[in-house]
This record gives sequence, structure tokens and C-alpha cells, in this order.
Amino acid sequence: MIAARIDLLDTGSRDALRRCSVVGRSFWPAAVDVDEQVIASLVRSGLVSDSVDSVMAGMREFSFKHALTRDVAYASLPRPERRDLHRQVGAWVQDVAPDRSAETVELAAYHYGQALDYGEADASVSQRAFELLMAASEMAFGRGAFEAARVQLERAAPLAVEDGQRAATQLALGRLDVTEARFDSALERLDAAETIVGAHDPELRADVLGWRSRVCWLSGRWDEALTSANDAVAALAGLPESPQLARALARRSQIAMLQQRPEAIGHAREAIEVARRVGDSFAEVNARINLLTQLATSGVPPDPDETAQIVEEAAAAGEYEEAYRALTNFIWCASGFLPIDRIEHVYAEGRRRLADVPPPKSIGPYIEVSFAFWVLLPGGRWQEADALLAEVGRFETAATTRLAFLTVSGALALRRGEAEATRQLVDELQPLALASGEQQRIIPMASVALPWCAVTGDRKRLRSLTEDLLASADGRWAAVLDAVPIVRALAAAGETELLARTAESLRRTPDVSASAQTALIAAEGLLALTGADAAQAAERLETATERERQLGRTYTVACLELELAHALETAGETRRAQEVRRRAASVLEPLGCVNPF
Repeated sequence: MIAARIDLLDTGSRDALRRCSVVGRSFWPAAVDVDEQVIASLVRSGLVSDSVDSVMAGMREFSFKHALTRDVAYASLPRPERRDLHRQVGAWVQDVAPDRSAETVELAAYHYGQALDYGEADASVSQRAFELLMAASEMAFGRGAFEAARVQLERAAPLAVEDGQRAATQLALGRLDVTEARFDSALERLDAAETIVGAHDPELRADVLGWRSRVCWLSGRWDEALTSANDAVAALAGLPESPQLARALARRSQIAMLQQRPEAIGHAREAIEVARRVGDSFAEVNARINLLTQLATSGVPPDPDETAQIVEEAAAAGEYEEAYRALTNFIWCASGFLPIDRIEHVYAEGRRRLADVPPPKSIGPYIEVSFAFWVLLPGGRWQEADALLAEVGRFETAATTRLAFLTVSGALALRRGEAEATRQLVDELQPLALASGEQQRIIPMASVALPWCAVTGDRKRLRSLTEDLLASADGRWAAVLDAVPIVRALAAAGETELLARTAESLRRTPDVSASAQTALIAAEGLLALTGADAAQAAERLETATERERQLGRTYTVACLELELAHALETAGETRRAQEVRRRAASVLEPLGCVNPF
């Protein structure tokens, strides 16, 4: 039927219809040199209609009334004519739309690609198609359309003829693999890119090494992560400042922050300064997150408004993994400074801002586990934590996520008295956390493993792990990490000497504050109790309890109240001890808590 209607057209209109079919369902007559008077006759024929909007400013746009009309017209074009027309349309789009918006770049890339598919042999067309496909992929990545970005890259890859092009393609595909949590594939691509580029392009090599550092950290290759980060900076030594240098400095500051290195703050500030001078938004937001996190670890409360600003700027720049990382790090570094409800509010507002782009697989599960660990568990919202863990457990996750998952799962199993489940989780968790060398892994692990040792009476393991812990913290306890279960476990196990050493290590931490200070106060109270100074013990434990109460950490308060009740009872305040113990039970019993740590 459609073919018959087309055959009834005069020769000029039929030829115009065929030429316009190359442009697509919607088209601009000027793109294929068709007179609009001819288009007017096609509109009257009922095969074509005016379109309302056009991505080409100032251009009249039309459309085929039915997709089949376009398909029949297109099918009648010989391959050589299709090739020439697609090349012509690609060139026209670039001429009339120099703004290089996502729509026009993708459109031009498509037409150059079609010209090649239909036999175009001009190397300049192949080169232009490659450049446009790479640009289109970058734009798709920037709006969170990761699958579309991969499609464009896979179309670009066969067109890469120079070493730099092939390395850039592998780097871009590796970056997508990271985003999709395909870490083994990412490492293979990044290693291939580094082999291709060698030392000939230090800026591209630095980008490759920076991403390699990220992959290594996510996949648990801790030492390699630091080596790659340092190598990325070294590759650019002596060269002018560039976006690549800013990113390399930012990645180095990120690894230094994760490993709690004293140079982390200086590295982050250097990266921010360079990023602002060269105008690289990725490096700036990455380094600002690192700085905010390291300052919080050192005792400086994080600013919720600054976090919101970083999320906004990262999203505006199309750096969605960084936007979600800002929220995740805020959850971790606000603990001990801000009430749980305030943390949850900032987190919820950030998620609303990012609602159009779901969290990339590289960080999505980690966000959920972090929220469970820092908000739901201390808040006594264990059923919500169970639901999040069940969801995360369905996916293959990064090593960092696995560590957090084991910590939360182990804490819940221990508290519910699930002995075998706890044993299995702790046996996997402990060596992984120690291998990381990171306080943010080791202290949360010890907050599960040491209570487990105390409950099971495994004194040998408890002492060995405490020695490892003290060697790691060594008078530099992170302000935001909760060590209260650690000191309570040492007291429960009767390890007074280890408890005293832990308290001294906490005390020697410069400007000890936030969660670390609460742990120190609790440790002092527990030590006073072993020294028969019940009044001092009660005073210190009550102070620790009130600090946690102000933060809305309902479950943690109840656990500390058990110690406080013991101290009050020892001090002869029996009635008050009973009242405190009843209050703790009103929280712990509905949770089904067997081991309150």
C-alpha cells in the first residue's frame, strides 16, 4: 500500500522522499538538498507532516507520517547513493550545529558510521566517525547512560588505527567496566591501554594508571592501588600542569586518604588547586571528597552543606560515581559528629538530587551497606538492615563492599546469637580487613571479631587481634570509627591490661574527638570499674551514654546502659541501676538481641 502511494508520486517528489529517508524518521530538507516546495507537495500527499520541534535551531523539520513510509523509500536507494547521502548528512549536521550538543554529535556520528557501513573508503571519514563516536560516548557517560556509552565505544573501536586511538578506546571501555563493577575486565583493558601507549604519551598513561589505581582499590589489590596512583603522578613529572595531572594528584590523595596516611590532606589540597587552575571538574570534586573525609577522620566535623554542594557539582559535571561517593563518604565521616536523623536527611536529599541516574554498580551496593552500618544498626533498625543486606547479597560486589557486607552481617549474627553464622563471617572478615591495612576496615572488623572472641572465650585470638589492632591504630585512631564495642569486649573478657593499653592509645591520638572520644570515655569508665572506683566508673559511662544518646544511636545507648547499670549497682545505687537496666532491655529485647555488643 505504501509502496503504491510512493509510486504514484512524480519523479521529483519520489526522489526527494528517497533522499530524505536517509536522514531518518524526522528530517531537514536542507540536509539532502531538497527544495521545500517539493516537501510541501509531499505534505499535501499525506506521506509527510510538519514536526513541532527541531534540534537544529532555526531549521524547518518534517517527519514521515509512518515509519513504514521511510523504510520503503530508504530500501529503494542503491548502496552507493546511501553511502554518499549519509556522508553528506553527517557533514551537514556538523556545519549547521557547531555547538556539538549530544544530539547533534550522536547524529553526525551515526551518519558517518552508516557511510562506512555502505562502503565509504575515505580515511578522513573514518577518522571523523571515530572522533564523533568517542565524543558521543563521553556525552552518554556524562548523563549516566552507560549502556549507550558502551555501544558508541564498541562502534568506535574498529575505527581506531593509531596507537593513541586504540589506547584511548581501551581506557574508555575500562572506565565503563569499572562503573559496571566488572573489575577483572577493567584491569585487562587498562593493562592493554598501558602497553599500547608505553611512555610515548605520558598524559594518556597517567589517566590509565589513575583508573588502574581505582580498580585495584575496589578489587582489594591494596598495594597495587598505591603504586599505580604514585606512578600516575610520576609519569607527568616535569610536564606543564594539565587535567591529567590534576586527576593523577586526586587519585593519589584518594588512596592516601583511604590508607589514613598523614600526607592525605596535603595531597588533596594540592589536587584541588591544580584542578581549579586547569579547569578539571572530576579532579576537583574527587579531591574535595578526599579532603572532607580525611579532615573528619582527623576530628573536623563534615559540613552537610559542602557535601550537598559537591554532590550538585559532580552531577552537573556528569561525574555520577563521584556524586554517590560524596554521599557514601559523608555517611562514614559524619558518624560521631552528627545525629543519625541529620545524616539520614542529608543522604536522602542527595539521593533525590541523583534520582535520574541510579548509582553505578561500582558503588551502589557499598552505599546501601554503609547506610545499614552507620544508620540502621546503631539506630536499632535491624529489619531494614536485613532488607538492604538481602538486596546487596544478590550481586557480585567489590572487595571493599564485601568487607562492609561481612561486617554488618557479622554484627547482626553475633547480636542475635547465631553462633555458626558469626563464626563463618568473622573467619572470612578478619584476614581480609587486616590485609587492607586500612583503619576503616580494621576497626569495624574488630568491633565484631573481638566481641565474638569474648563471647566464645577465645582468649588467644582476642589477644592476637588486639595486638594487630593496636599496631594499626598506634595513637592515631580515626575520629569517626566506633570503637566502643572493642573496649567493652576487652572488659567483658577480663583483659584489663589490653583495655588499659587501648585506652592509652586512644588518649595519645591528637585531638581525640567524636566516636574515638566516646570509646576513650567508655574505656576509662570500664577501667575505673575494675579498679573498684564505681563512682568514677558510673560518671564516665554515663557521659559516654549521653554522647551516644545525643546522636540518636539507640542501640549503642542500650549497650552502654548495661555497663552503666553495673557501675551504678556496684556504687550502691540499686534502684537507679534497675531503672537503667529496664530502659536498656526495652530496646534490646524487641530486637531479639542475645549478645549486646
